[in-house]
Amino acid sequence: MLSKVITIAQQKGGTGKTTLAVHLALAFIKYHNLKVAIIDTDPQGSLGKWFMIRSEKNISNNNLTFKTASLWGAQYESKILKQDHDI
Repeated sequence: MLSKVITIAQQKGGTGKTTLAVHLALAFIKYHNLKVAIIDTDPQGSLGKWFMIRSEKNISNNNLTFKTASLWGAQYESKILKQDHDI
């Protein structure tokens, strides 16, 4: 399987990185039925908070995987996740 990597990066806070990442992921799942992995390297951990809220409300999606990693760890996680994810 050939997977794609989409990077959303910006040093400045409050630019909409988390919102864009979540909306892109959900759109790829809903409209293209793809399996998506999100790796959060942001120290603020906004994506982690988003996933925690979803899990507390029992909202889950089998086509969406979430990981946190350092910037260096993201390369390793990406290599592993590419094996069974589309994006």
